[in-house]
Amino acid sequence: MFVKSHYSLKYGILSPEQLVQWVKEENYTHAVLIDNNTTTAALRFVREAQNQKINPVIGIDIRNEMEQCYVILAKNNRGFHEANTFLSSYLHTNCNFPQQPPHLGNCIVIYPYGKEPKQLADNEWIGIQKNDLTKFSFQKEKDTAKSFISKLQGVAEEVKENPAAKELAKANLAAKHAKEKESLASKHEQEKESMKESALERFRAASA
Repeated sequence: MFVKSHYSLKYGILSPEQLVQWVKEENYTHAVLIDNNTTTAALRFVREAQNQKINPVIGIDIRNEMEQCYVILAKNNRGFHEANTFLSSYLHTNCNFPQQPPHLGNCIVIYPYGKEPKQLADNEWIGIQKNDLTKFSFQKEKDTAKSFISKLQGVAEEVKENPAAKELAKANLAAKHAKEKESLASKHEQEKESMKESALERFRAASA
């Protein structure tokens, strides 16, 4: 469970202690604190989580104003130091954060879907939200529809002077499209399940 405290202005309203209490009441065993551009609540959050037998993970939601750049999760104490050093270097100079951070060997970096670099390092992931899955699937279906229309137009030209062949060609193409659509739908379901399983495994690894 990813949470934000009242140190994330306009995003969180609960204190670190209240967050941990809520996590416990909802029967979560792990919680990831990712306040916006700050780790002020980290120590209080970890201390209370340990008292309540909750496994805490500390991270930072790196943002330029309202725009999310990426989330950095510390894998250990060294990672917490790396994340804070990176954060401070930009806050103290009042500069925008880069679209890709330097290598943080003891951290995990999660990019929003669509903002990831072309080449991901071993410790870099892509965060997939539920609405991202919908966009991803819709784009594939859109591309498939465009391809189908293009094929129909090509067939129309080929049989323009042969009316008898026109109906047969359309029927064959429609049957082929139906088969492709069924295959694509099955593939989409497999991809969604794979993404969910991968995200769960990564979350477990980060929380271990």
